[in-house]
Amino acid sequence: MITAWILHKGHLQPQRINTAEQLVPDAVWLDLEKPEPEEFRWIKEAYQQTLPGIEELNEIEASSRFFRDDAGLHVRVYFLHEIPERPSNVTVGFVLNNGRLFTLRDEALITFHLYQQKLETQREPAIDAFGIMLGLFEFKVDRVADLLEQLHIELEKLNARVFHIGERDFEDLLTLLAVTQDRNDKTRLSLMDKQRALSFLMRGGACPEEYLPLLHETLGDIRSL
Repeated sequence: MITAWILHKGHLQPQRINTAEQLVPDAVWLDLEKPEPEEFRWIKEAYQQTLPGIEELNEIEASSRFFRDDAGLHVRVYFLHEIPERPSNVTVGFVLNNGRLFTLRDEALITFHLYQQKLETQREPAIDAFGIMLGLFEFKVDRVADLLEQLHIELEKLNARVFHIGERDFEDLLTLLAVTQDRNDKTRLSLMDKQRALSFLMRGGACPEEYLPLLHETLGDIRSL
């Protein structure tokens, strides 16, 4: 599935793409969720843009996650797939090239849904492709901060219960503690990965000057967590 965010009268508007002909030059952000092979071909034909396959996104070496090549600037970062009790980190691919942002993901992610709602309703002038990517990172950091605060409260409550339960309930409590700690660890891993991505953008000179204050602010927020 492709959702194109198209610049119209100074604002970004979403459009579901069902045919190659709908891919217009004014598209600033192309979000590919569980893309089909034909959708990769549409992107190639419309924008002369080669994109990595979903299976390529999961390389763990830093050199495979943050780099430039003829196809543009590539950033691959973890986003938390917020399934209750069993969250996981899903790699999302970002490709910036010729003033467009392409995102590739194999899951429906709540962060993308909420951020796209924000884009659709905001009254401010449209932001460019880099601003969309950085805005997504900033939005995710804010959401992770809320999740970590919630998890901290849950862990404190569980730790307090350890001294006030009987032997029969102890095993269940340990299981619950382990599950909550696993959620905490995965949430923090997602946050650390954002820090690496933002540091790459800053060191590599990829960040436009007008976005440097927001990049520094977002990095500072991550360090404070």
